[in-house]
Amino acid sequence: MEKRDMEILLKSQQGELDAVLMYEALAKVVKDRRDSDTFKQLASEEGHHASVFRNLTKQTLKPKKDKSHLFANFIQGHWEKAFISAYSQR
Repeated sequence: MEKRDMEILLKSQQGELDAVLMYEALAKVVKDRRDSDTFKQLASEEGHHASVFRNLTKQTLKPKKDKSHLFANFIQGHWEKAFISAYSQR
């Protein structure tokens, strides 16, 4: 595999791992149980994506906890209102 291709795969793998932590953090802060369950499902799906990339890269990466939690804390106040508004109209 070309070096550039591996770099792209590793960056994608890292992004998926970071997203798992972000969605898990959001699941803990939203007030509505359905919203929490949705974030947990998204975290699970991102975890699956990360495992697909791990199979391709043959490397085990760790999520960057500080980045994921910082992002989750930042968007929590804004995301929760938008998320509830968008999905309460179902």
